[in-house]
Amino acid sequence: DGRSDIYSIGCVLYECLTCEALFSGNSISDILNKHLAGQPKIELSPELSSSLGPIIEKCISKSASDRFQSVASLRAALNVEDSDSVTVGATVRQMHTG
Repeated sequence: DGRSDIYSIGCVLYECLTCEALFSGNSISDILNKHLAGQPKIELSPELSSSLGPIIEKCISKSASDRFQSVASLRAALNVEDSDSVTVGATVRQMHTG
């Protein structure tokens, strides 16, 4: 089921934008349990939170049926076309380097 990939994309997107893992813990099992049952609070910078916060939350929903049903629908929500992928990557890099 590709919706588990959507969850992973949400986790990676969050980490790329915040430089922090979605969940942290004292052990791998602690982190895994948080992925299974925890509900993180998505905290992004103000310029990102209104647009990307809801998208990340939908990606990491505990219920697969509440996530984007395909990468295409996620890409549409992000308004990213194939030609924009380099621009998106450059924007994220610039945010982290100032």
